[in-house]
Amino acid sequence: MPRYEFRCNDTGKLFEVQFSYMDYDPTQVTSPFTGSHNVTRIIRKVRISRSEEARWDRIESDDDAALAE
Repeated sequence: MPRYEFRCNDTGKLFEVQFSYMDYDPTQVTSPFTGSHNVTRIIRKVRISRSEEARWDRIESDDDAALAE
């Protein structure tokens, strides 16, 4: 089951909630700190791993920006 990160807007504290994809939309998330529904879901950046070969495929010989990566 996926874990979702939320921020309590009343306290600024972060917390995680775990529930299924099917339950995501109908679920009303409650802050464990205040019992309030005044929360915001936090969406973090994701990192995508690629093979070395895939990284080289992106680089064109005249693309200086890609070579700097």
